[in-house]
Amino acid sequence: MHIDFGSGSHVDILKERCAKFSYDDIVIGIDRRTTECYSREFAAILNEYYELVDNMWMRVKTTPFRLYDYYIQGDIRDDFDIDLSADTWACVATLEHVPDDEVEDFFTGLKNKISKDSEGHLHIDLSDHKNPPGFFHYTNAEYASELREDYSGLFLNRIRREEWFKIIDQHFTYIIVPSDSQFSVSLVKVRLK
Repeated sequence: MHIDFGSGSHVDILKERCAKFSYDDIVIGIDRRTTECYSREFAAILNEYYELVDNMWMRVKTTPFRLYDYYIQGDIRDDFDIDLSADTWACVATLEHVPDDEVEDFFTGLKNKISKDSEGHLHIDLSDHKNPPGFFHYTNAEYASELREDYSGLFLNRIRREEWFKIIDQHFTYIIVPSDSQFSVSLVKVRLK
């Protein structure tokens, strides 16, 4: 089983993430954003190929390309009515959107959904998500702060690179992917301590 934590709804990105899995693999996406935040294309796919039961979209027809078997609309910190114990997992471009005071609970929820021998991938976009990228959110406390409660995905926490390593070090071992970019951190072979 593979879980994509904070999966989002950008179909091209989801296609790329899911393409490496066969239909024999169980692939699950979890995201707390509401359906109003989904891309139109993703919403159309869910409506055509999935059935919604409570907060979980279950694939009932084969999609034209590999996508999730289950898509859970919910907070990663919560328990769900499905047995989740991922062997592999990813949390890509998600952690920077988790409010500072929810990060520890987020990691607890994530760890409750992975097997003790699982292996994951973490990627954190440290930029302000502008073009060109910068670090405006670190110097302007108001930048994107109004979006915290609606989970639209644009909210950015104020956690910096070195702080992320201190937090992640409490939970996981990992290998840092070498990069010249100051705007992101990518970790592979992420395992529970």
